[in-house]
Amino acid sequence: MRRLATGMRSSSRPWGDMKRPSRRGKRAQELEPLSLVPNTVLGMTLYFARRYKEAIEQLRKTVEMEPNLSWTRCLLGDAYQGQGMYEEARMEFIAAVNAAGSRTLSLATLGHGYATSGNRSDALKVLAELAELQEREYVAPFFMALIYTGLGEKEQAFAWLDKACEDRSWGLLWLKVDPRLDDLRSDARFSTLMERVGLSPGTGSS
Repeated sequence: MRRLATGMRSSSRPWGDMKRPSRRGKRAQELEPLSLVPNTVLGMTLYFARRYKEAIEQLRKTVEMEPNLSWTRCLLGDAYQGQGMYEEARMEFIAAVNAAGSRTLSLATLGHGYATSGNRSDALKVLAELAELQEREYVAPFFMALIYTGLGEKEQAFAWLDKACEDRSWGLLWLKVDPRLDDLRSDARFSTLMERVGLSPGTGSS
């Protein structure tokens, strides 16, 4: 899991042009077709490019290679979510919570999934669980921002994104391309946030 996380982070300075990372991810996967890192990175870049059907196909194969990694299951759930397949997404997010890896990441994606599918009460329960975890361990502010974004609570979302900037949260590497943040992009505060991270305004899918 540590190698996977390191590989995914090192593959990314702040991403803005999704055409180049997709080609890069495909080339890496072709060089190491049985390696988790390039296969997961390729699925992630397809997801960030809003190519959800292709991302689902790629990430299903990756999950079959190693079913017990939370990160790949979270990404597959996100791709299902982007395709409007909410029940399939929910099942992947629950599997991610029970898999090896970051529990806080898995809870955040589950909470965001609940929020965007209209299940506000369960999303709030996940927020409460993450708040409780904060008393014992570090919980990335970016994770809290994701759930509040899904709930449509922009003030809270931006407050947590500001904290993520202060913490230099690695989730901000994908600020420009993450589909989960699309509902915030029309707000002037989002452009300011991207400038703080070192990105130019605009959507990552363009």
